[in-house]
Amino acid sequence: MLPNVKIRTKVFGLTLVPLILLTFIISLSSTTKITDSLLDNNYNSLKTARDIKKIQIENYFERIKSNIEVFTKTQTLKSFVLEFSNLDDIEELTIEEKEKFPIDDENIQRMSQRQDGFFNLFLESYNLSNIHLASLDYGHIIYSAVKNKDYGENLLHSSLQDSHLTKLYKKVKETKKTQISDMEHYSILNYPAMFVATPVIIDGYFESILIFQIKPEKINEIMEFRKGYGSTQQDYLVGADKHLRSDTYLDKSSFNINTKQEINTLSTQLGSKDKSGIHDITNYKGNEVLSAYATINVGSDIKWLIISEINEDEINDLPHT
Repeated sequence: MLPNVKIRTKVFGLTLVPLILLTFIISLSSTTKITDSLLDNNYNSLKTARDIKKIQIENYFERIKSNIEVFTKTQTLKSFVLEFSNLDDIEELTIEEKEKFPIDDENIQRMSQRQDGFFNLFLESYNLSNIHLASLDYGHIIYSAVKNKDYGENLLHSSLQDSHLTKLYKKVKETKKTQISDMEHYSILNYPAMFVATPVIIDGYFESILIFQIKPEKINEIMEFRKGYGSTQQDYLVGADKHLRSDTYLDKSSFNINTKQEINTLSTQLGSKDKSGIHDITNYKGNEVLSAYATINVGSDIKWLIISEINEDEINDLPHT
């Protein structure tokens, strides 16, 4: 080989190596920027999903509390409550303080049937599971729109005396204000239930307590809206006891409001300290996920966590171009 050819080859080689290294560095830098951009997009997407659902759930409970207070102002309800306050005038009717309310009595049945249409109209309009009226004197459930097993029960002297419904009843009776209970297992019906209750005030007198039983399906409906979500992205609610307050989307059969499993993850641990944030964690299924969490104010003394998650595998599998 001629001397000048050797020189040109060496120069070419010396020039090519830096070019290859520069190309590699530029490519690596571009890939890193794209990856960082994808991560930022997923962080922002999760936080947005979390924050939107948080607002929707808080607004839902505010509407429920507003609806029950509006309902107490209807003249039909007031007249119905006053009918029950005059039951002592019915000679053949006996109401025992510590016994069940006599729901099989013809007079009671006639009174209730006259108003069933009115109550069921509101039941459907407000998307509730049930509507109750409870007496102030003895704590009887004197009316129920849906005639479940708790209809006629004595909240103060029965299997319900330690229930969260009775605690709610007592709280409303004491404060004379609208109150809400957490979602807990309701033994008489053998499934989780949640209630909001408010005093019925007529002409300045506290006459009765109106109780709405909230429908869990409505909460799930809000949480399961998934437009724009990835295949593994989901939102769910967790109570202070680390039990679910909504069904999960990805494993609804095993992780729902009826199951007893605790959701004990970094998100629930940090969230229980009134913190909000987003982290890479191992979730309740043992999967590596990106998890965003925040506190939801359900009632004056009830706080839940909202958690939005997506599997890290799905983030990593997103196209980088």
